[in-house]
Amino acid sequence: MVSLSTAGPERKFQRASCRVPARFRLAGQAGRRAELLTIGIGGAFLATPRPPTVGAAVHLDFTLDAHHFRLPARVAWNSRENLSYHRWPHRRAGFAAEFEEMNLNEREVVDRYVRHRNRAFRLLAFELDRPDPDPALIKAIFRQLCPGQSSHARHIRKIVQHELRHFRLRK
Repeated sequence: MVSLSTAGPERKFQRASCRVPARFRLAGQAGRRAELLTIGIGGAFLATPRPPTVGAAVHLDFTLDAHHFRLPARVAWNSRENLSYHRWPHRRAGFAAEFEEMNLNEREVVDRYVRHRNRAFRLLAFELDRPDPDPALIKAIFRQLCPGQSSHARHIRKIVQHELRHFRLRK
């Protein structure tokens, strides 16, 4: 059974995982590569080996669902300055950026992306918990959400649990 944890910080906005190449630029510096790992209409988490300091102004550059974004943001959190983050060696170094301004169209693209992924993962959880799950449907949905990842049932269940536990809005 897929379980949902109620532990964790309260979130202002729903978020979803993604694996999108991105760039970020600090004022007066050249752009640096990163990977966008989570996104919501409030901000994003970018994995990078040398995250900028908290409070730094950054410009983010990435493409999501065929829409190119160039957004000003502020570093709200980084892994280098958070000691509890270092206890989890599997987590990647990076920073959370809070979007400073986003136009209506950009906001709709991000919101649609987040809602679509969360609905799809809830559908997978529902299908996995059924007495007679459809393996072909489960694999087809999962391959669209996570291309290139193993479509073994145990792996799919683990990813679905992670998505629903970590990326949902807590109330």
